Amino acid sequence: MTDPAQNDGKKAPETTAVLLQAKGLTIRTRAGVSLLSDISFHIEPGELVALTGLSRSGTSTLLHSLAGLLEPTSGEILIDGINLYANLKAFRATIGYVPPEFALHQDLTVTEILQDAARLRLPRRTSSQDRKQRLKTVLEAIGLTQVSERRAASLSEVEKRKLSIAVELIGYPKLLLLDQSAEPLTPFDEVQITILMRELSRQGLTIIHVNPRSRSGGLADKIIFLAPGGYLAWFGPSDEAFGYLKSFLPRGVVKDLFGLQEAIEMLVNPQARYGIEWAKRFRDNAAY
Repeated sequence: MTDPAQNDGKKAPETTAVLLQAKGLTIRTRAGVSLLSDISFHIEPGELVALTGLSRSGTSTLLHSLAGLLEPTSGEILIDGINLYANLKAFRATIGYVPPEFALHQDLTVTEILQDAARLRLPRRTSSQDRKQRLKTVLEAIGLTQVSERRAASLSEVEKRKLSIAVELIGYPKLLLLDQSAEPLTPFDEVQITILMRELSRQGLTIIHVNPRSRSGGLADKIIFLAPGGYLAWFGPSDEAFGYLKSFLPRGVVKDLFGLQEAIEMLVNPQARYGIEWAKRFRDNAAY
């Protein structure tokens, strides 16, 4: 496997990252069930943000809304200060969304899949030479050059994940959104994907990566942590998140032995698990 950090500085995005803001984002079902409740955050251009949370917290719902796939009931999403849903058609090419499932043709080779993506996502005026160069650049940046002639069905789960990301990169997105992989990845593979995302963010992409257990949360610039019911339980720098969430652990726990993942998994105190209580605690905290 190619280490993303060993790509000799080759860049795939070649674009300008965007400022992403959510203001009072609320989503309810037709029956009135709340999926997200008053979510607000501010992500600077080129930041890598880990999106995590407890079960039934709405991480995928939030990602769908940011991708332009689920319009909020109230509140707004702004890209560079412009309302996403009021200008959805104009922003389509700006957003790359990697779904949980591997939805690409299993019988095609990696190169053939990216060629199809280039025909769909690059402007019609793009020359054949420019298309080939874009494919080469993306393959190198994602670390798939060595498997470029293999069929998708023969790829490992992490290679398939990288291929899904590569397809989205072909069209020069400015915002990249990655949902949690439906197929379980090893802890090593998860870290490798996060390292890759960090490299891409430094090259000109704003990225949000869903990872419920946040094994790689410390590599992100910021963390969005959602509580059950879709409440915002934390938004801020990843290094500050560790200390904040550990403060919820029960008395007697040796907190220095735990990282963010362990802290999240141990948060079973009934007084702290309800989403509305999580949101209130965050609002009362100096970090808010």
